[in-house]
Amino acid sequence: MAITSTLLNCTGPIINKKKRPNILFISSDDLRPMLGCYGNPYIKTPNIDKLASGGTVFLKNYCQYPLCGPSRSSLLTGLRPDATQIFGNSTHIREVVPDVITLLQHFKQQGYHTLNYGKMYHDRNVDDALSWSEPGLHAEGRHFGDYNNPETLKMLEETVGEDPTMESIAPPTDSADVPDNAYSDGQFADMAIQAMERLKRGTNPFFLSVGFVRPHLPFNCPKKYWDMYDPEKIPLAQNSDLPEYFPDIPVYTSWWMRHFKGMPAEGHFPEDVARHLNHAYAACVSFVDAQVGRLLDALKENGLEQNTIVVLWGDHGYLLDDHGIYGKHTNFEKAVHSPLIIRAPGYQGDQAITGLTEFVDIYPSLCELSGLAVPDHVQGKSFVPIMKDSDLPWKKGAFSQYLAGSLMGYSLRTKRYRYTEWIHQDTHELTATELYDYQEDPHEEINVAILESHEHLVKELGEQLRAGLKGTLPGS
Repeated sequence: MAITSTLLNCTGPIINKKKRPNILFISSDDLRPMLGCYGNPYIKTPNIDKLASGGTVFLKNYCQYPLCGPSRSSLLTGLRPDATQIFGNSTHIREVVPDVITLLQHFKQQGYHTLNYGKMYHDRNVDDALSWSEPGLHAEGRHFGDYNNPETLKMLEETVGEDPTMESIAPPTDSADVPDNAYSDGQFADMAIQAMERLKRGTNPFFLSVGFVRPHLPFNCPKKYWDMYDPEKIPLAQNSDLPEYFPDIPVYTSWWMRHFKGMPAEGHFPEDVARHLNHAYAACVSFVDAQVGRLLDALKENGLEQNTIVVLWGDHGYLLDDHGIYGKHTNFEKAVHSPLIIRAPGYQGDQAITGLTEFVDIYPSLCELSGLAVPDHVQGKSFVPIMKDSDLPWKKGAFSQYLAGSLMGYSLRTKRYRYTEWIHQDTHELTATELYDYQEDPHEEINVAILESHEHLVKELGEQLRAGLKGTLPGS
């Protein structure tokens, strides 16, 4: 894909209030930027790559928190985690920020018809009725974690009643020679396509959210997507060890992956196991890609393509045995780096943005692209200016955080470095620091924060981190 800053319209399109653009917001759970348009040489994502060729790829896009619930809450409220106080998956937005106007709620109030198929909020228990013009729909008939392999289904049906922890008796992957809509994500695509046929006749613009659950665990998808890859050629993590000089802090142990049948209870994942899991993840990404292609085709077939903003977004990254971890739950680069692609009418296609962007920036950016005012509470900054001119000076840092036990890790990503401070939640004392230089150490093999040669840099980045965090607090 060509990297260019040239625009078809240097000022962006003028939005006619009577003809505001529709929005198709496609999300994919646990999707790291392992896509062709991000330079991955072996992954097969032709439909997402086609979307990218007509839109803007944000190469340095970062989540606020590497866990589904908090991450999605920041996207949907425009607030950082310290403002939402959501650090887990079970907290409802209205419990902590009851009067916040969510992204969907704002568009609904401005005349948009808002609807959802699949996963937008973390799950039904924390969904927000105020966000939707009509109740959201979930896939029907799926149970036992979306498994379709007959042997697995038989075993689950016989034993799950005796063992409520399903994962302990089920494998972490599934492959069956069935149609796409035998799995939930295929059903979500079906529902959204049917909705487009109805929405094209409406008088109001729509905001259609389609939330795919793959490639989230378990890595389950139709066999034909597994067959797209040679199992012997599946890449393994380039660094499956923790960094040298890694501080004495709680580390995610891949506990959920280890809970599945056949997974090692501790220690490194054997090479054959890691290769199988990485194969399954790649297959799931290609499965999601196929559903994205179906949605894009339906937009075109229904005459909606020319006036619809399309967003492809992953809710955070994912480690595939990187640092010996399967999961997110860390501040490592591959956990917080997330894909974001936007195709907007009137904006340059086939461009890649290297400026730093964050999830809290998406809310104000969609407002600007749609000609809507941005609510005062939003803490992000619209990145539409760099969609118009990618050479503009932009953010000097992106902020993520993760709570590990009693320690909150606040992490600053600059173009070259990642600097993290671990703060004790009770004493507010600085407990540990991390510093990675991606120019010299792209796989985070050594934490250089303790080296005397980097003392000045630690001080400088620490000041930048703390200054930036002041803007993450409520009322700031």
